[in-house]
Amino acid sequence: MATAARVTADVDDQPTAASALTETYHLATQVLIKLHEDGMAWSAMDRARQAAREADDPLLTAETERISAIVLRRSRHRARAEQTAVSAAQALDAGTGLTSIEQSCAYGRLLATAAYTAALSDRRDTAWELLAEADEASRRAGAGGGFAEVDVALYKISVARRLGDFGAAVEYARALRPDQLGNVERRARYWEDVALALFGRGAHAQAYQALLAAEQTAPQEVRYRPWAQQLTDALLSADRRQALPGLRSFAARTGVT
Repeated sequence: MATAARVTADVDDQPTAASALTETYHLATQVLIKLHEDGMAWSAMDRARQAAREADDPLLTAETERISAIVLRRSRHRARAEQTAVSAAQALDAGTGLTSIEQSCAYGRLLATAAYTAALSDRRDTAWELLAEADEASRRAGAGGGFAEVDVALYKISVARRLGDFGAAVEYARALRPDQLGNVERRARYWEDVALALFGRGAHAQAYQALLAAEQTAPQEVRYRPWAQQLTDALLSADRRQALPGLRSFAARTGVT
């Protein structure tokens, strides 16, 4: 429908129609990422970039590049993914001057995405430098922005955990309440990072409790995502004395045998 609307739109309405089409492809790409359909996500993202060029909207272009970076890093193109996000942030800054809250938020999201990507390659100094700059952008945006200090706090947990700093990840998590995170997706991500960081520290019982909290928050995030299944399998192997009540029934719910 969005494609048809763009094709049939009058000249004056083409940018609006292209924007709607771009956002449709964004949503499709994000769903495909969660389903681990990386090839299809790549195709959807390519179409989003084409539509974004027609929309000629700096904020939409920034979000398109951010999601493109996520698709790239999932395809093992981490260096290119990091550069895509950083370059998009620089282009947004140069093109707009970051004079609005929305622009500062988009800038912060791009840098936080780049920071997490750098952490995946164990580029710890770069990861923390990028995240510090994202933090500054979130402060400029203030409480009314779409990318706030709480979002940066969540990224700190993820970056520390990815860098293997499990103790730091747990400490960052303790400083953040899940109810501060707003939507279900971010709360599920919080519990994912907490569970994995606790397991990394050898705190198996606490990791299991965090896994249960993730399931309570977003059952689909636990039952259909590889990270949860892999962690469940690891807990089953570690729980030789069966000291984690309900773990085996939990494993059955998530399809782990």
